[in-house]
Amino acid sequence: MPPEIVRDERPRAMAAIACWLERDKAGFDAVVGTDEETACLLPVVIGELCGALERLVGLGDLRLQVGAWLDAHREGHLAA
Repeated sequence: MPPEIVRDERPRAMAAIACWLERDKAGFDAVVGTDEETACLLPVVIGELCGALERLVGLGDLRLQVGAWLDAHREGHLAA
């Protein structure tokens, strides 16, 4: 995603994360907006959250945890 889009969407992404943490559904819905607006916002939100997780646990551990979850989830679908 181009840096200028990330820069422009970052305040809204952080506001959406703050509303989510406060369990403020009305605020979250207002910040996130339409489906089209959400499509632009989602990659920025994911980037902010992954960046925070990387700082907390490190990139290697984050990759291991996500990979383990995906493997377990994939196995659950194959068994069904």
